Amino acid sequence: MPDVILVPCPSCGRNNNIQRQTCIYCGFLMPMEEGQELLKLPVIRPMEETEHGYNVIFLPGPNSVGEAGRQEIEIVTRLSFDQIDGIIQAGVPLPLARTVDEQDATLIRQRLQSSGVETQIVSDLELQTGAPRRVRKLHLEDGQLHLWSSELLPLAKVAVTDICILVFGSIRTRHVQVTEANKLYGRGREVKDINERYSDELIIDLLGPSLTDHYRIRPDSFDYTCLKGRMRMLAGENFKELGGWLQELMPQAVVIQDFRKWTRMMEPIWPLSTVTERQPLKRIGVGKIATEAFLIIDNLSQFTRFGRLQFLLHQRGLLL
Repeated sequence: MPDVILVPCPSCGRNNNIQRQTCIYCGFLMPMEEGQELLKLPVIRPMEETEHGYNVIFLPGPNSVGEAGRQEIEIVTRLSFDQIDGIIQAGVPLPLARTVDEQDATLIRQRLQSSGVETQIVSDLELQTGAPRRVRKLHLEDGQLHLWSSELLPLAKVAVTDICILVFGSIRTRHVQVTEANKLYGRGREVKDINERYSDELIIDLLGPSLTDHYRIRPDSFDYTCLKGRMRMLAGENFKELGGWLQELMPQAVVIQDFRKWTRMMEPIWPLSTVTERQPLKRIGVGKIATEAFLIIDNLSQFTRFGRLQFLLHQRGLLL
């Protein structure tokens, strides 16, 4: 086991591991001497959904990642070997880490590059350009897709050749209803009932020519008349036909089909979103007051980030 190298903090004088960026005792920013940059460890902590951070993205390439590269990924990202293997073998760019400061993201990239692992840094601000625009109807005319958000409200016109990314996926949603009531004896509250249900909805995203041109198709409330002779009896069959038709229509687009396989791999870096809705107090007996809360947990924001990431890397010429 290698010896730990200690360096004194310039502020409080107490010794710190040379890998630390801030003093463990007083929080002072430790100096980074020339030649010691790659000895530092990046700061990685759980982030709030409202925080803007920096994402270190793994770029798959023709060369495989060696054992030294995998070990370095484990050290700087704190991911398990199984998670790292899954990301490496996915064959598409996926996030390895998300940091609060750009300096930490740069440090991760430098350390991984020295071990032969290629990455890119993409900020949250680059990925957040407003919600995707819902498409409920479309038709093809003179090489352009005419898109509607409703029967009366035209959404946009986009040249078929301008769509460069097609992402097929599914939105997994977990609905949890929690009922709490005050305890029969003593103070405090206790959980009386928990009800859960799950849903899984297919989804298609179209991106291009710019990041603001992000369109989303969901199976419900969509007009499938654009399929003409390919229309089927059931909505699920029509949605599958729609996906095939779009791929035939846009041979130039990069098609990503396997988002379902990778959503769990991304959860340590891009966690699922949780929305809590609390209901008014209600009486359930003499002297008993109950509260109900509804939790909605899904991977919708993760899917949005993933599609936009692929678009940005395509624009940079980094998407194989």
